[in-house]
Amino acid sequence: MSNNAKNLPEVKLGQYKGLAVTRHVRPLSEKTIDQEMVHQTRMRSVYHNSTAPAKRGSRVLLDFVGFMDGEEIPDSRMEKVMVVLGDGKLMPAAEDAIYGHKAGETFRFDFTYPAEFRVPELSGKTAQFEIKLHSVAEKTTPELTEDFAKSLGYASLAAMREAVRAKKDSSIVRGLASVHAGEADGFFSAGSTGAIFAAATFGVGRIRGIKRPAIACPVPGLDGRHSVFLDMGANADVRPEMLVQFAHMGRAYSRITLGVEDPKVALLSNGSEDTKGSEAVVAEHEALAKAGGDTWFAGNCEGTDILTGRFDVIVTDGFAGNIAVKTIEGTAKTLMRNLKAALMSTALSKVGALLVKGPLGALKEKMSPDTYGGTPLLGVKGAVIVGHGSSNETAVKNGIAVAAACLVFVFGPVGFLIEIAVFALGIAITRCVSVGSIAAAAICPVLALYFYWGQWVPWLIIAATACVVIWAHRANIARLRAGTENKIGGKKAA
Repeated sequence: MSNNAKNLPEVKLGQYKGLAVTRHVRPLSEKTIDQEMVHQTRMRSVYHNSTAPAKRGSRVLLDFVGFMDGEEIPDSRMEKVMVVLGDGKLMPAAEDAIYGHKAGETFRFDFTYPAEFRVPELSGKTAQFEIKLHSVAEKTTPELTEDFAKSLGYASLAAMREAVRAKKDSSIVRGLASVHAGEADGFFSAGSTGAIFAAATFGVGRIRGIKRPAIACPVPGLDGRHSVFLDMGANADVRPEMLVQFAHMGRAYSRITLGVEDPKVALLSNGSEDTKGSEAVVAEHEALAKAGGDTWFAGNCEGTDILTGRFDVIVTDGFAGNIAVKTIEGTAKTLMRNLKAALMSTALSKVGALLVKGPLGALKEKMSPDTYGGTPLLGVKGAVIVGHGSSNETAVKNGIAVAAACLVFVFGPVGFLIEIAVFALGIAITRCVSVGSIAAAAICPVLALYFYWGQWVPWLIIAATACVVIWAHRANIARLRAGTENKIGGKKAA
């Protein structure tokens, strides 16, 4: 199997001084501001310990252990686990058993494993699970009052409202609103990831059926292979069904951008065994195995597999994904700095450094996040590229190129064929094509080929288009000349 990533086109910065940019002003509705005000209160919700029975939405701290035939099930014990009931972190049978119990209580419930469970020894058998509730906490959301506004540092509720209005008028919100309105085709920003995620999710909108968008990145591996890694920080907490959607989006991205015919997906865990990982990871593994089976789900992978290119797609939650990616970035920077220091340590090593300067420069560029510019937010109705917070001018340039490439990939070769078909139909119907119309019709397929198949193919298309232009133009002139001669000949005969 081969996996080749396409290079982004070289982008040259043109003359920008003196250019005027028109900012699209979109009025904000009072309803939008009201929703943001309520959102500010929800963001500051706190949990307080309660003596009431646990219910959906309660946060519980518990110990969890399973028994079968009086013996403890291996690797089933978990202590001091904190979960919010209803978030999908526990199996439904465990949540149902917790409902109605109070802090300090210990209780058991029976659970029958599926007939085709991933651990054959447990398939179809009934086990007893014991739960000890250390605490039950309920969430309290502050009311939207003058005191709440003052607690945030605002002089009044009205002042807070104006601040929210200004926040909603930020460049991130405006830019994504322009994408939603069709005034812009793509968006790139190196600003707050959370702000981009929220504005894109609610401003641009999610693709139908997608619960949470995810940030994906093709990570370079061995032998030129790349692994699509997601989520890189958009969703710290996810449910198993969201990981399944991440897998589908990652597979689609791998097929379109990397040309992998049948991408294989792995779940990031602390071991390759099916039973390894937290309860959340085990539940995610079950969901992925059910969705992908032996078709495209390859099981668990470890952190050491991220840079090997062994798997086409690797999925995880945004919390673990962000830590993993930033660890890789930090390791790469430290390695290059230490290598540079070692090469500059002696006169002899400096001579050697001159010999390997070119290859080391290429390696540094390959490992630098600035080379990739930004990563797409998959699952929204538009090309939204998220850049690194420390992006320099090179990263911004490449990030914009990534957004442009995503737009071309939207129609890719299909759009090219449609353009050619419309172009040929126009010639057949009118039999009179001007040079300008042919050149205009050729722009889109040329750009598509430029990004999709390489840099030499467009020149062939341009040459072929030029031949067609010359032929059509000469044929048009000959036809007009023949018509004129016929008219003149008819008048003479008369």
